[in-house]
Amino acid sequence: IFNNKNSRNLEKNNLQGFYETTLEWAKNNNLETTNYFNIYDSTIINLKPPNTLNKQIHFSFRFSSKIQLPSSFIAIIPEGRYWLNQKRSSSVVITPDHKILGDLSPEFPALQPGHPEKHPSKHSFFQLTELPTIQKRNETILVLSGLLDNVYFHWMFEILPQLELIKLSGINLDQIDKILVSNKLSFQKETLQRLNINSEKILSIDDTIHLQANQLIVPSLPASLAWMPQWSCEFLRNTFLDENILNNTETIEKIYISRQ
Repeated sequence: IFNNKNSRNLEKNNLQGFYETTLEWAKNNNLETTNYFNIYDSTIINLKPPNTLNKQIHFSFRFSSKIQLPSSFIAIIPEGRYWLNQKRSSSVVITPDHKILGDLSPEFPALQPGHPEKHPSKHSFFQLTELPTIQKRNETILVLSGLLDNVYFHWMFEILPQLELIKLSGINLDQIDKILVSNKLSFQKETLQRLNINSEKILSIDDTIHLQANQLIVPSLPASLAWMPQWSCEFLRNTFLDENILNNTETIEKIYISRQ
């Protein structure tokens, strides 16, 4: 468990380089067949703006009628590092040659895939002068940490589907020493239990962290912040909805759920 006392010890941030994609890193190091597993190819989703009482529709629908989502994959990074800021609004994955992986280092605000301001060279991490001291662990660690994972939507649609990517990659959870994941809130605990995650393997997150593992296993986001592919929605339905509900043909015209 990481705590604030550790995070007060700081070291200089010397990183400036990046790989635009994890696949680029894997190819440059001849690891594309051993440490990179593409699970779902890039896909296009059609955006249908909702009917709303608000004066403006959600920003997700303001770009275009279609968005091309990136592929979903798993990366295994020897001596990989992971950093997450205190607000849970920015994170980076760092390679052994001290560069960040652009497609595994998301931050808010969420921008449309391909947006010029989304380029890894624009990442706020490069503006930091100091970092928390690295917590080194001689273990294989699976990163299920994510941005705003204490918010129900981000937890359900961005964190949990990463476990489906792990399953499809063939990686055995029993061979993973620790799982870096948030588990303080009731819905986090309940859903992790439903997915048979061993609570003894959980490495809890507390505020800002900066760790390095013997092997860092990092699933990509299901596709992109705020835009979800069909497979991730089907995973959630199949995992958490009772079969009787799925087979119910009764029509319900409208349900209003307040965010409150």
